[in-house]
Amino acid sequence: MRTVLNLLSLSLSLLALAASPLSAQTAAAAPGAPLAASALGALDPGGVPVTSVRLSGTADWTAGSTVDAGTLTLEASGTGSSRVDLELSTGSRITVRAPAGASAGTGQNATSPGGTTEVAGTTSRLPLGDSFWPAAWFFPALALPAAAGPSAVLSDLGSQTLDESAPGGTALRHLRFALSPPNPDAAGATTVAALTQADWLLDPSTFLPAVLRFSRHPKGIVNRGYQVEVRYSDWRVVSGVEVPFHIERWVTGSRELVVTVQSVEINPPLASSEFQFGGAQ
Repeated sequence: MRTVLNLLSLSLSLLALAASPLSAQTAAAAPGAPLAASALGALDPGGVPVTSVRLSGTADWTAGSTVDAGTLTLEASGTGSSRVDLELSTGSRITVRAPAGASAGTGQNATSPGGTTEVAGTTSRLPLGDSFWPAAWFFPALALPAAAGPSAVLSDLGSQTLDESAPGGTALRHLRFALSPPNPDAAGATTVAALTQADWLLDPSTFLPAVLRFSRHPKGIVNRGYQVEVRYSDWRVVSGVEVPFHIERWVTGSRELVVTVQSVEINPPLASSEFQFGGAQ
């Protein structure tokens, strides 16, 4: 367990490296880099350096038998931070995802300041093992560049057939991302890869993302997680950047959140305090 936690702490530092743009050296070395480069070009046709985003709109929220609706604001920074403010008729839900950093605590109680969740006034840290999911899951123009950095292992897995209810038709290009420890043969390397894995399914004609899949690990344990699937549609160019105006988040096969984007701000100023633990006000 100690060895795995040490590797996880090391991988938190690797996340900062993964946020770097895809380099020519990476493109030459990674089998999936050409597909990633096509997706990056499709997302930013205007060549605009994207450092932050703010999306606002309406939301439909489902949690078990509870169905609610309201408004929401989604913010993300190129530093690996994001914030979701969801205002429902039954109350507010605020989720803050700050950049992963050093762990707090020891053993299975280790946590990361890389993410916090505040619901109805309660606050909880994320376990160390649950601080690797894509912070900008709702905005691929930030999330995908973070995935395609020089510390990433990029795999082009060909085409994947989806059911008819999923966007993008039945055959999408499959790009897989995971972080690689400096020593891939070390104990716990498989754990690092599993915790950081994200699968992008791309439209074969436009190379825009149709689906993002990743796992959450609320207990911080690899084999005790659940799958999250984000579906994107209704793409529109705003300030030279492709933005999905319809976003759905599915958890373990059930639709949890439907977002209809109504306004978009590219590169708005965002205070760092918004992404700090306890800073969601």
